[in-house]
Amino acid sequence: MRLRVAAALVAGFAVAIAVAGFPAVASDATIAAGTQSWSPNHATITAGESIKWTNAGGFHNVCVQKPGTTGDSCDEFTNGTPSDAWTEATHQFTTAGTYEFFCAAHKSLGMTGTITVNPASTGTSTTPPTDVMPTDTATVPTNTETFPASTDSTAPEFVGKPKRRASRRSLIFELRSSDDATLNVTVFRRPPRGRSFSRISEALLKVKEGKNVVTLPRKSRSLRSGAYRVKLQLVDAAGNKSSAVTISFKVAS
Repeated sequence: MRLRVAAALVAGFAVAIAVAGFPAVASDATIAAGTQSWSPNHATITAGESIKWTNAGGFHNVCVQKPGTTGDSCDEFTNGTPSDAWTEATHQFTTAGTYEFFCAAHKSLGMTGTITVNPASTGTSTTPPTDVMPTDTATVPTNTETFPASTDSTAPEFVGKPKRRASRRSLIFELRSSDDATLNVTVFRRPPRGRSFSRISEALLKVKEGKNVVTLPRKSRSLRSGAYRVKLQLVDAAGNKSSAVTISFKVAS
């Protein structure tokens, strides 16, 4: 009887040692895309962990820059061009540093954030010596300033009705804007024998107050035959949106 009890105690002690020898697994961080912001806009993780971005249907993308990168480069990670079709995007960070991330469609409107990646621990125990205080190694992000909420509530508007210039090679539009803004363009097409329209392209173009002539970027050399609907909407720097305008036209074969 004593031998069986002793054996059980030894086995239990061995399991406890084995469990204590492995560090606890840290959970990854999740960042949600809002209308024109990230929630939260900063996360701190350890090298080897991942960040998951979620999207509830907004027209966004995820662009992550390596530490020290400037401009609009996505040299660390991107899930593609802005779209409302994705719901999740995950990226693992293996190198310590402070990374900036943003939505390319709304970066100018403040949809940016930072990720601090701390070096991975090389020890097998997470408990510091009893006579030494643990050292805080978290890196302070460089863009944590708090900006006052914008008081601009006046939405930009189209002055008159936008018009399309007839062209078989390009989609060219003339419009007048009441303010400097970003022009959101969504193009839909229905084939000659089709029954419904489908979205074929999207674009974000900068326009100035007054008259503008904009050309949508295209990959093909000419427009395919069919019926077209082009949705135009203005968004200013404060996020105010104009009423949407739809231009319809047909391209013969």
